[in-house]
Amino acid sequence: VDDFQPLQRRNGRTYPTGEKGIAFTICACNYLAQARTLGDSLQEHNPGYRFIIFLVDRLPEDLRDADLGHEVREVHDLGINNYRDMLVNYDITELSTAVKPFCFSYLFHRHDADRIVYFDPDILLFGDLSVLEKTLQGHDIVLTPHITSPIFDGQSPSEQGRLNAVLYNLGFIALKRSQESFDFLRWWSFRLTDQCRIDFCNGVFVDQLWVNFVPLFFRNVGILRHLGYNMGYW
Repeated sequence: VDDFQPLQRRNGRTYPTGEKGIAFTICACNYLAQARTLGDSLQEHNPGYRFIIFLVDRLPEDLRDADLGHEVREVHDLGINNYRDMLVNYDITELSTAVKPFCFSYLFHRHDADRIVYFDPDILLFGDLSVLEKTLQGHDIVLTPHITSPIFDGQSPSEQGRLNAVLYNLGFIALKRSQESFDFLRWWSFRLTDQCRIDFCNGVFVDQLWVNFVPLFFRNVGILRHLGYNMGYW
């Protein structure tokens, strides 16, 4: 894949330079509409961010010359070791989450952004990211918890369900350029190469359960408790 340039043009469109940072999502082609809507909402409220869609499958020929509204890159071209094995061994959900740390590493290597933010493709933004930006000033890794207070209603989702699925929701994660972030990505990539499965009986749930260890293994981890960030559909 070509190196990033300060300003990229495609089909006559000029993309943001990313002076505030880079935001990205990962999906297959069947989620391109959601990913585009995410990118549109991001840049409506945060025009200083560059937005990139990583595809875990190949873009169909009839879309290669289409204006998709945002930059699109195929994960096949990132040079991930063992990617062929990941394609064979993971289903589409597992694969889309397993490549997350590799996409972070690629972006840090290819671009000089100080902050990189991941959003799931089914997220919609309604405001600016000022709270996140302030949090990143004092932290290298920023996570959002699934819940922020005890649950007593006996309904689902429940505290027990969070113990089974994960404490932090990896539909969002933000990293600042630092050695701590690079160490985290190196460890996370190693685990997700072959241990990013949906297997509750064996205590594994894609990329998320591994992140329970992050506040223990790494310093400067921020837990963003703001109720407007990464709010679940429930």
